[in-house]
Amino acid sequence: MVTGTIRSAVHLQVLENKWQQKKNSINEKKPLSEMTQEERMLSHFQEMAEKERESNKHADTYNKLKSGGKLTSEEIAYLEEHDPEALRKYREDQAEKAAYERELKKCRTKDEVERVKMNKLGNFSAKAKQITNNPYIPLDKKVELMNQLNNKLCLIDEAHQKFVKSRQYQDMPTDVELQEKSAEEVPENQEPVKESIATDTDETEDGMRNAVAEREENDRT
Repeated sequence: MVTGTIRSAVHLQVLENKWQQKKNSINEKKPLSEMTQEERMLSHFQEMAEKERESNKHADTYNKLKSGGKLTSEEIAYLEEHDPEALRKYREDQAEKAAYERELKKCRTKDEVERVKMNKLGNFSAKAKQITNNPYIPLDKKVELMNQLNNKLCLIDEAHQKFVKSRQYQDMPTDVELQEKSAEEVPENQEPVKESIATDTDETEDGMRNAVAEREENDRT
């Protein structure tokens, strides 16, 4: 496969070189009937080279879609014109990746980051089972849907690997470390609050006793 790719690239370069050597002698506006046999051959080679180069470029675009790669503005423009559905799915996947990145940044501990990841993988696994076990989905459609799911998985994995290498993640504590830190940070005014509550209770009880005694005194008089 690699040998074939190299051979194709060399072939394209040879055609390009031939065209560059002769294109000055060819009038682009000249009718085909007025061209020499050599000019016609070179013109044909140029058309073949351009078509093959364009085909390779588009193949690279779809390979990026399959692997979760990021498209260039030129590739997006091509999809807008020729394959809007593929572009819609690409943007949907990119939006899901961005949402996952925001979710990771909200985490407070490394363990929480891991739980977010496992929850996401669990969702993917559930969707994969639904696709596989659905008897009403044709086999070729199942393959297509599984490929799309794999694209999403590649994007999520890329986002996760990038985040765990970030400074924010490195500075995060574990769940245990966060609990230990929280236990050490007991408010200093906790006891005075209790004393205040007790004092308020005592004052309330004294007031009630005084009220009862006053009522009894009034009854006797």
